[in-house]
Amino acid sequence: MRRKTIKLLAAVIAVFTICIGLSGCTLGGNREPNYRLDIAKEFGIMIPEEWKTVYYNSGSLGGWHGDGDAYYVFEVSERDEEFFSEFSQTKDETFESDVVWEKEQNFDKYPSSDPIDPEYLFDFNEPYEWYEGEVNLSRIRMIYQSNRLHIFAFYM
Repeated sequence: MRRKTIKLLAAVIAVFTICIGLSGCTLGGNREPNYRLDIAKEFGIMIPEEWKTVYYNSGSLGGWHGDGDAYYVFEVSERDEEFFSEFSQTKDETFESDVVWEKEQNFDKYPSSDPIDPEYLFDFNEPYEWYEGEVNLSRIRMIYQSNRLHIFAFYM
């Protein structure tokens, strides 16, 4: 009987250890998600470490393959000219309409997502800089305005 108890206890410990390893959890509690790492892995874009994440909305993210949209807002502590070198300062109505459509479809109307908190939205009536890119069908749209970097990322 004692041998069965020891085997059962060993199996429970093994399963628990594997689950912790797969989920990335630590015994010390929850760790803050690393949104910079997600963006770097998918798009090759390195968000400076000193920029703080002030808002995140998972939107329609969470399909069977980890696909869907996510929205990030970073507080830009100091402008990094190299980071913004590929951003355009020219107002672009096509870019604006694409961003508005994406927001409506994947955050406002999507059944399992929450609308983006208006406090963390941009305003296309104010000056802004923008960037749009695509990597292997994944798409990123970034808006820099009022010391905040707003990112719409579609993961495929």
